[in-house]
Amino acid sequence: MSGLMKSIKADLYSQIPDSLFVANPHLLPSKGDETTNLSTMGKDGYDYEFEPTPDPKYECPICLLILCEPMQTECGHRFCKSCIDRWLTEGNCKCPIDNADVDQNKMFPDNYVKREILSMKVHCPYSRNGCKHIVELNQIEEHQETCHFNSVMCPLNCNKFILKRDITNHKETECVKRNIVCSLCLGSLIFEDYGEHEGVCPKQLVPCSFCKADVLRVMVPEHIAVDCPNAAIKCCFYIFGCNKEIERLKMEKHMKTNVQKHLQLLCHAFVKLLNFQNIESILSSIETGNAVSQSQPNVTDPEIVGDLPTLLQNAEGGASGNAEANMLKFSQGPSRTISSISQPLPSLPPNVPIIRSQSVKVPNLAKCNAGDTASSSDIFDFEFQSLKERNIYQEESLARHSHELLELQFRHDHIERINKETQQKLRAIEEKVNRLTELEGRLCNGLYIWKIKNYLRHRHKAISGEMPVLHSPPFYSNYYGYKLCMRCNLNGVDYSQGTHLSVFIHFMQGEWDDTLTWPFRGKIILSVIDQNPNIEERRHSVESLISKPTLDAFQKPTTHRNHKGFGYMEYVPLSELDNSTYVLNDTLILKAQIFPEF
Repeated sequence: MSGLMKSIKADLYSQIPDSLFVANPHLLPSKGDETTNLSTMGKDGYDYEFEPTPDPKYECPICLLILCEPMQTECGHRFCKSCIDRWLTEGNCKCPIDNADVDQNKMFPDNYVKREILSMKVHCPYSRNGCKHIVELNQIEEHQETCHFNSVMCPLNCNKFILKRDITNHKETECVKRNIVCSLCLGSLIFEDYGEHEGVCPKQLVPCSFCKADVLRVMVPEHIAVDCPNAAIKCCFYIFGCNKEIERLKMEKHMKTNVQKHLQLLCHAFVKLLNFQNIESILSSIETGNAVSQSQPNVTDPEIVGDLPTLLQNAEGGASGNAEANMLKFSQGPSRTISSISQPLPSLPPNVPIIRSQSVKVPNLAKCNAGDTASSSDIFDFEFQSLKERNIYQEESLARHSHELLELQFRHDHIERINKETQQKLRAIEEKVNRLTELEGRLCNGLYIWKIKNYLRHRHKAISGEMPVLHSPPFYSNYYGYKLCMRCNLNGVDYSQGTHLSVFIHFMQGEWDDTLTWPFRGKIILSVIDQNPNIEERRHSVESLISKPTLDAFQKPTTHRNHKGFGYMEYVPLSELDNSTYVLNDTLILKAQIFPEF
């Protein structure tokens, strides 16, 4: 449209007298961009694509567009109302066309032309976007408001202009400001924030920093604290002095291999605790047969009801000086000591139940005299308890191993079942492949080409004797004809071994042997294909065989494949085969053509 307007504008300027341009220099066309001037004037007239193109009489001489609110002057020229008003306002009193005087009060609206213009057909302004509508000019504004090809700003404020028809799809699938729901945590978020959300989503699987296992982000702390086999944890005897901090996976082994050390730490802690409670006074009272003095500090003293680590630390100083002396007293008077300890002691706080364990007797009972009856009984009880605990542990271990054995047996049965199913499928596939191969041989119509791939590997096997003979897949002279195969000795046979390639034809038992004529009569052509890329230089090695009905090779087969074959022991010298294009890309190609006589 703009090109058409420029052409019309040039024609109109050529029709205006030069004297008018001298009198009104602002009418001269700009030497700059004409499109800018056109767009400036184009806001007054109707800048639509009309169908058909209107008559030039409906165009405003000033803006060069179709008249909008046409006004007629005394001299009979029509202009857009806004165009002529602006013209006169700027101090021009002459008609832009004939330079006649123009009186604004004597101009009048040309309603007849207006009605004609408003009834004209125009294309939708959004035809460039795909709108195909053509409506009357007086309905164009109404159509523009509802046109689906109108460009509007995205209502979600993504700063993109979208066609009205695409608003729904844009809001649902394209807009970066659209609301979406995280498929993992089901949280609502804006699409453009999804990348940041992935880095903090609590339901996102992330690798554990220790064992690299995939764990929900929200469960990572719990996983490290409870389950992670590679996370470092403290030994459960940490409060008694075992400072080992090792991987959870190795903790069980640590507990099993350090039982004696843990018992010693436990006994040492117990002795410290007794020393802290002034055990000397208790022992002296037991020896004299008197009850413990009321002035003795009670075990339930608030000072020792605190947590065990603090208690042991407080007892460290007092225990270091006379711990050995207390142990000596235990050893010197084992009977009385053990019997006295076996009597009810003052109540201990509930947070130190470990001091009642029989393990505390180990260092003391080990030093008891063998003749003491009470000590012997306690030693026996201790050993019996140890054996009992060991038996319980072994039973648990046996149960665990039995469970693992059952799991292994189940997995073994499952694998065996899968293996059987796989073998069945493989056999079914092999049968299908064999049927396809036989069908291919049936459809070859007596012309069969055999590609021997991996020639060098087969040749080495033939030389070593590992696989001296290769047989081709079976093929037929026609669909209901003779069944045959080719035999190839890559390193020769008998007197040609090591010097020549040997090729033979063998007849095989076929489905239609009973309907055929035996012995076979006809001609067989064998070829070794020259694979030279230059077709003109190819020299195939071709030999023809005429059947001899008296030979066993041409009789009706009584086994899967006739033992006797017919062909050439010295077909192609191996030296020639290896130094020519008979073998290309490690592939040798043989061809057989069967011509039975009928």
